[in-house]
Amino acid sequence: MEKSESVKELFVALTKFRKSLKQPLKDAQNPFFKKNYVPLENVVETIDKAIVDTGLSYLQEIAENRVNTIITHESGQYLIIGGSEVKPVKPDPQALGSAITYAKRYSLCCAFGITSDEDDDGNAASGGKPQQQAQNNQQRGNYQNQQRNNYQQQGQYPPRNY
Repeated sequence: MEKSESVKELFVALTKFRKSLKQPLKDAQNPFFKKNYVPLENVVETIDKAIVDTGLSYLQEIAENRVNTIITHESGQYLIIGGSEVKPVKPDPQALGSAITYAKRYSLCCAFGITSDEDDDGNAASGGKPQQQAQNNQQRGNYQNQQRNNYQQQGQYPPRNY
């Protein structure tokens, strides 16, 4: 993260911004993953409403295959939040535009503290599908209950690692 020598006034303004920020509704749906999310235009609208009278402004740049978000303050102070690398799925303009839009949304959300996706408690990152993990947890719980019942029926105490 790159920043001006001093960021005191910028951080005071960001605190004021955060106090007026209202998280946007996740009103768009990704049909492939069947998940709701906040589209870029709603992220921008949410930021633009909360940024009024804070002295803050922002812009985004594409540099070295990344979308960076630059937050500026009327005092001249600034903060550059580096984004993730933009990697389009296909080498055509439409795929690049889609990847840039996606990166802009995530970069803005990160920079301004906006939750834009449903929280899946890390299931996607751990390689599991939420529904499958729930089934696995239920099966594991059923097995543990069955083991506990077996020990109790035999008049024994189950081991601690059941």
